[in-house]
Amino acid sequence: YQVMEISKENGNVIVHDATQGPLAEAMLKDLPEVAATVPLFLMDRVGLTVPLKSGEKAIKSAGLFAGKDFFNVFSFPLMEGKPGEVLREKHSVVLSEKMAAALFGSSAAAVGKTVDWEILGNKQRSIVSGVFKNPRDNSMKFEFALTYDLLYNDLVPNFQKWWNEGPLTYVLLKKSTDVASFNAKIENFLKNYDKDAMFTI
Repeated sequence: YQVMEISKENGNVIVHDATQGPLAEAMLKDLPEVAATVPLFLMDRVGLTVPLKSGEKAIKSAGLFAGKDFFNVFSFPLMEGKPGEVLREKHSVVLSEKMAAALFGSSAAAVGKTVDWEILGNKQRSIVSGVFKNPRDNSMKFEFALTYDLLYNDLVPNFQKWWNEGPLTYVLLKKSTDVASFNAKIENFLKNYDKDAMFTI
C-alpha cells in the first residue's frame, strides 16, 4: 500500500503522495501490523537525470533512491544479487539489465564494478551490487536504484525533518491486518512526531 496524506486548504481536501522522510522507519518501528516499509524517491518526478560513468562511458538517465527492502516488496526480478541484500550498503547501486550491458557488456560483468555520478553538486562513487530485469510496463521509470540511506543521511539531510515532505512511502502489511482498522489507527500518526502536523494519513 502507498501511504497518502490529506490536508485541508481553503475549505478543500487535498491528497498528497509526498510524505516525510522519517515516516517509513517510524511506521515500521511503531506499528506491529507493518511487515516492511519502503521509502522511495523517484528522480523523474522532479525532472532529474544523472550520468553514470564507468571509464570513458557515460549514460544519462533517471533512477531512484529506495529503502533496503525495495526488491523484497516490489516485483522487479533480479538477474544478479539477492533482493534483501543489494541495497543494504549505503554506496550500493543496482543497475537495469540495459544499463549494465551498456556500461560493462553484461549483467554478470557489472557486479562489483564502480560507477561515478554526480547529483546536486555532490560527486559520488557507488559499487554495483545487483542487476534487475527491465520491466515492460511499470509506472516507476528508472534505470538504476541507489540507497535511500545515502539520500537521507548525506545528500538531502533536510529529509530527516518531520516538517519536510518529498519521498513516497510504501508499507507491506501482515496478512492478518484489517485494512480499515489500520487506516483508522494511523490517521493522526504524524502528530506522534510533529504536534503541529497539518496532514493526516
